[in-house]
Amino acid sequence: MGRLAFFCALLSFILLVDGVSCSWFSRNKGDGGSANKLAVIVTTSAHRRPEVLVRLNISLSLSLKHLASTTPSVFYVFVHPEAVPVVEAGIQDKLGPAVQVVPIARIPENLVSLFDKRKYKWGGRLVYPDVSMVTWGLPELTRYFLTTHRVTPTTLWAHCDPPGWSGLFSSADNASEAELQLRGSWIDSVTPRAGGWDRQVIEGSFMLISLEMYFRPLFQRFVELCRTSGGTGQYRWNQQSVLAMAVQLFVEKDELYVGTFEYIHTQDTSKALQFWAGLPDTPWSNAALTHVGQQIQQLTASQPVTWLGASAQPCEIEHVGKGWGEHRLCQRSPAKPCVFYSFGISTDFSFDTQLAKLSECKGYCFDPTVSHDSQLGDNLLFFKTAASSLDEELNRHWDAWTSVPRFKKWQGHARISVLKMDCEGCEFAIARDVEREEPDFWQKVDQFAVEIHVPKKFMPTDEHVIELGRLFSQLELAGLHLRDAMMTSCSQEDESTGCHPMLQKVGYPCEKEQMCQNLLFAR
Repeated sequence: MGRLAFFCALLSFILLVDGVSCSWFSRNKGDGGSANKLAVIVTTSAHRRPEVLVRLNISLSLSLKHLASTTPSVFYVFVHPEAVPVVEAGIQDKLGPAVQVVPIARIPENLVSLFDKRKYKWGGRLVYPDVSMVTWGLPELTRYFLTTHRVTPTTLWAHCDPPGWSGLFSSADNASEAELQLRGSWIDSVTPRAGGWDRQVIEGSFMLISLEMYFRPLFQRFVELCRTSGGTGQYRWNQQSVLAMAVQLFVEKDELYVGTFEYIHTQDTSKALQFWAGLPDTPWSNAALTHVGQQIQQLTASQPVTWLGASAQPCEIEHVGKGWGEHRLCQRSPAKPCVFYSFGISTDFSFDTQLAKLSECKGYCFDPTVSHDSQLGDNLLFFKTAASSLDEELNRHWDAWTSVPRFKKWQGHARISVLKMDCEGCEFAIARDVEREEPDFWQKVDQFAVEIHVPKKFMPTDEHVIELGRLFSQLELAGLHLRDAMMTSCSQEDESTGCHPMLQKVGYPCEKEQMCQNLLFAR
């Protein structure tokens, strides 16, 4: 057993109820060197059972002593976000470049659900032609299988030259002279130098397989035939070539997904721990928009009083404020002392007055378009300040503006009980500000009530749509789930501008009389 396999097994044995996997990744020169490193992925529930934390300490000590001393390594310990402080305190003496604690992230949609939704049977990272001698004899064995089992292949003939039975043979068209000499002089009499099967194989570093497909009797018979033939050893018919041939036998063209991509840790190891690292913003923003859009439709279809989100307790909705100033919140009793922020109060601050009374929290109210006394009411402070926008020209228009994370840091607030934003456009900048200034900001917010303005007047660019999707994904990752949705109309003039095509494409609700959307996200 090699050192890599041994220490993966050692960690798995010591952790018992937890998981560990090992994989290699390379560092770019810009990341401090060109040497490869071993990434050891550890999942642990050490925060739930003290004895598991002891085992984690022991396993890390052994690995750092025996593995890291000879093999450049990084240990990533994945835990529930709320358990990060406990685990970091428990292994404090080991934290550093070689041992890092990483919060487990939640995503709106994953590869498996997308794979099933689109009815794929097989997925791979890369399809490419292998060298001749690696797959030599596999087409002939496949010919025997097709004949004896009377199978009509799905896409195989398109990979043969000429297409059809006459093109199903092994070819030595790109074999080197050394390979030909190794096989013997008789190879010319049995293996043509041109045509035949194109040797397309599926790279095995990333593969998704439908279990329904994998356990089909004919599929299993073909794989077993390849194994028992001896070719898997003599000619290196590894899983890449055998499975690729099986795909060409049984998987329809539209059931195969090939997504060529570069692994982010081969480009920049500092990005490897970021959520959805290295992938374009747009697809994942679209996924988040679709996810929240579906939830909105479910909520507004039945108008429930109680909404059970993922991994959360029931939320009893209460109406706070009156008329246009009303917003909905979950009935909660926050720990004292507590604060709430309210951006966009105009002349109706009934929400803020009632919330300050109900929660006994100190309220901070913001609006650059009106003037009020700094002491707005009992336990209420007013700031003639705007929340930052994606439009820098608009930011410069105001006498004062701030990002929400920046104000929180300035005030020294550890936690925000309620964050309310109804400021006609500022909702599209907060995800950007959070990522830049305080990535764990949403972990410190209990409820987020926001009015999303979807007319193109307020979100005219692709960036606005992408940032809205980023906001939804940040909220989901932080455990703030959609609890309530109240769809109202914007002004007729605003709605006449329509909504962005990207919103329509992903199915996010933007119909007339539903373009001002009051959403509540809470734990």
